[in-house]
Amino acid sequence: MIRKYKKYLALAISAAMILEGQVLTASATSSDSLDQNEEIVEVVEEAVEETDEEATLEDEEPAELQESETDAESALEGEESVLLNSDLYDVSLEDASIQGEDRLEESHEADIQPKNDLNLDDVSLLGAPDKISTTAVYGDFQIEDGVLIRYTGTDTDVVIPDGVTEISGYWYPNEGEGLKSVVLPKTVKRIDRGAFYKFRDLESINLENVEIIETYTFSYCQKLEYLNLESVVEIGERAFKGCNNLKEIVFSDELEEIKSSAFENCYMLSKIKFPKSLKIIGHSAFSIENKLLECSEVEIVLPESLEKIKNFAFWNRKISRIIIPENTAIGESALNAKIRQLIFAEGRKEVPGNIFGKQMVKHIYIPEEVKKIYLPDTYIIIHGKPGSYAEQYAENHNRFFKTELSLDACTTANIVNWRSKVEQYTWESDDESIATVDENGVVYGVAKGSCIITAIDEEGYEIGTCQVEVGPSVNILQQPESVSASVGDTVKFTVSGTGIVGYQWYFSQNGGKTWKVSGMSGANTDTLTVPVTAARIGQMYRCQLTGHDGDTIDSEAATIMAGLEIFMQPENVYSSVGESVAFKVGATGVQKYQWYFSQNGGKTWSISGMPGNGTSELVISVTQKRIGQKYKCVMTGANGDVLESEAATILQRPEITKQPSDVYAVAGDIVSFEITAVGAKSYQWFYSQNGGRTWTKSSMTGNKTKVLIIPVTASRIGQKYRCQVTGLDGKVLVSDIATIKSSSGNKN
Repeated sequence: MIRKYKKYLALAISAAMILEGQVLTASATSSDSLDQNEEIVEVVEEAVEETDEEATLEDEEPAELQESETDAESALEGEESVLLNSDLYDVSLEDASIQGEDRLEESHEADIQPKNDLNLDDVSLLGAPDKISTTAVYGDFQIEDGVLIRYTGTDTDVVIPDGVTEISGYWYPNEGEGLKSVVLPKTVKRIDRGAFYKFRDLESINLENVEIIETYTFSYCQKLEYLNLESVVEIGERAFKGCNNLKEIVFSDELEEIKSSAFENCYMLSKIKFPKSLKIIGHSAFSIENKLLECSEVEIVLPESLEKIKNFAFWNRKISRIIIPENTAIGESALNAKIRQLIFAEGRKEVPGNIFGKQMVKHIYIPEEVKKIYLPDTYIIIHGKPGSYAEQYAENHNRFFKTELSLDACTTANIVNWRSKVEQYTWESDDESIATVDENGVVYGVAKGSCIITAIDEEGYEIGTCQVEVGPSVNILQQPESVSASVGDTVKFTVSGTGIVGYQWYFSQNGGKTWKVSGMSGANTDTLTVPVTAARIGQMYRCQLTGHDGDTIDSEAATIMAGLEIFMQPENVYSSVGESVAFKVGATGVQKYQWYFSQNGGKTWSISGMPGNGTSELVISVTQKRIGQKYKCVMTGANGDVLESEAATILQRPEITKQPSDVYAVAGDIVSFEITAVGAKSYQWFYSQNGGRTWTKSSMTGNKTKVLIIPVTASRIGQKYRCQVTGLDGKVLVSDIATIKSSSGNKN
């Protein structure tokens, strides 16, 4: 095999020497065009034919000889060398790539450099040179050997052609500005580094058939909400970092590693299904950089195959429940997160302390086998089996140890699970009038009181017990909801539930800090009726419910929000090219603003892309094209109501673009003065007989137009004229002064 590739190398060197310094690139994967002369092409074609013949002869050699040569090639590979004339070339094993059916390993690649002036920098040999690849253009797509190199279109929804196997980085211009969706064919298997980096408008892309997603590929795609990665076996570092609207991920059953920061700062992530094949969760893989930013709560069930959770993997996340497998190693601060339930699986021997941080873990479930526990100083409720080391640790460190569960009547909750495999147990309640338990350990509160839930294994042995406390029988089924309203409206708040014998509504005028008994109609029923006044806009209301046992429970608070109402309309503005103008709208109860513009007097409207298009103030740079355009704002309220403002227009500010000028004449001539202005509403010419000290309205022809026509008399020689222009905005402009001058003796 080495001997065969030596021929290819020698062939390239010979060709380059014949060309005397000319560079020939012959690559099975390059798109560079060959602009060489016919003599160069003939040299390469003859060499390829000769090489193909030799390769055919080699394929026909006896098996014994082939085996012998293979062994020899292996020995040469081990020495990491290629036999060439050392008087001509330096050989290094770093950059050159030889590929083929029996390609050399990456560590044996060679870079051939001539010692003389021969330049082989642009010669690349990739297997037998039996073809020279080219770049093809299909419509707006530039494709090279199955790799999408560039898209030159402007569509916001792009369908990649069938046959493309790879998406290269920088394939779409301007960081994907405006690109909303991409449809990939089944043939795409790889997406290169940064291919969709900062595509902030991208809302959807199908990845069901993709196998490799490289580093930074989808970083900061802030509108992606769902990912189906069921075929992806390799996810690069920071591949989806900053996809802060991503809510759900489905992983491939063959994925073994989620690399560093792959899903960092995915704040809205609430559903993750980890595959059974997973072995490593990388450094900061699901971390949140800023703990002050609100993120969705997620439940995490890790597979038993997981070997390592690296440092900071779930830093600052909000986790409802996480189960750690028996043999999973946990890196420093990997669980520095706000965790409601942290469960260590059966068989684990230690709870290390450096895995936590300053974030709060509320409940930690420790199996009986654990003999070493290191917990931070934050308040943690320890759950475990009575008599276990966990109970001893809790007592020695003044920690709260629980083997009980609290819930309200008519609600359900999961019981403490010491072994993590609930399906292996039989669950029993000693008083089903208080609480019942199903086959999965889910407890249902029947009435206020306490009982004992017992877990029994398959052989009938008691595994453990849990004290269950059931709260009041009152259960709220429908909470009061906030409403939008205007002064003069009437609104209602309603609450409903089970076990209720009494109602009392309250209101708050300070955001819920203090509450007062309401005196409105229905204050002691399930529905409160409130007439809306200006003072009641922003007030909060809630209901206290009383149960059969005399216990009380408070409903959630609801608010009277300002209804959608415009109190300030956008107004016309006068401007000139090069200036900036702003349209403003004032309204109450607005959740969303969207500005539109019209170029045809309001017949049709398009979404504006100007700064502030999603706020109450739109800022516009004035161009000649935008003078005369109309703008309006569409506002959406909290309850989905839509309100549209009046339209406002950019009007031309009056300007004199051409001043009247002096004329020369003699009595009997007819002369004219002319002015040009934009944004003008009217014209009025004036004249002066005393050098401009006083002015009188002219009565000459055209005295209210752009052009004033004057028959010249002896008395008019020396008279001065000017025009007063009134703009569309009512402002008045006065032109320069022009004079009728005598041309006696000067006329040709």
